[in-house]
Parts: sequence; C-alpha cells; structure tokens
Amino acid sequence: MGDHVADPEGSTFVNPISLVLGFLANYGWLVVAGGALCVYVVQRLKPAFRRWQEAREDAAYHKDPDKALARMEAIQRAREQQQRALEAASLRALEQEKQREERKRRENLERLEKYGAGAAPARRLGHGEGTALPRDALPAI
Repeated sequence: MGDHVADPEGSTFVNPISLVLGFLANYGWLVVAGGALCVYVVQRLKPAFRRWQEAREDAAYHKDPDKALARMEAIQRAREQQQRALEAASLRALEQEKQREERKRRENLERLEKYGAGAAPARRLGHGEGTALPRDALPAI
C-alpha cells in the first residue's frame, strides 16, 4: 500500500499511520534518546523545584502569621482526627476479640455439656494422666 492515495477529485491524501511509522523508522532512536533525556532532567530538577516551592510557601507564611497559625491548627486537627480514628479502630478490634473469646468459650461449654466431662479438648500423646512410666521401667543412670 502506498503512502499517497488519490482522491476522485485528483488531490492526494497522506495516510497518517504510515506517516507516523515512517517518522519513527527514520528518527526512532532520537525519540527514545529525547524521552530518556527528558525523564533524567525532570528527575534531577524535581527536588530543586520542591525546595523552591517550599521556600516560597514558608515566605508567605512568615509574612502572614495568621496563615501560619491556621496551617498549624489544621495540622493539629488532622492529627486529632487520625488519633480518634485509630482509637475507634482499636476499640472495634478489642470488641471483636472479646466476642471471639466469648464464642469460643460458649462452644467449649456446649461441647462439654454435649459429650460430658471426659470429652474435654483432645490431649496430645504423653500429656494425659496415666502416661507416666513406672519408676522401675526407667533406665538407671
């Protein structure tokens, strides 16, 4: 397929896709190198720009002490709100833990009532009553 398509009126139409692909074929490495250079420059200038912006904000706050006071109060309110949210989450977690312990206790009581006193939680080997060897069965050291 050619780059130029003839219109019925005699004018030519350039296919934009083939135009872009032709440009990339000719100058692709330059585009890649330019992009890499832009990323490098932005990464190098970003900290300096942030410092400049912070210095500008600080200067504005020094000129207007009411702004500085309002900023500090807003920061304090945000901290208090975060603290309240943390305390609420902690109380919820504590309540859920209590509910789990209560549910587990009830299940153990139900199991005890259902199967009797002999069906207490399963014992591991060697941890029950009557598992000790008689004294004379032990080797002498």
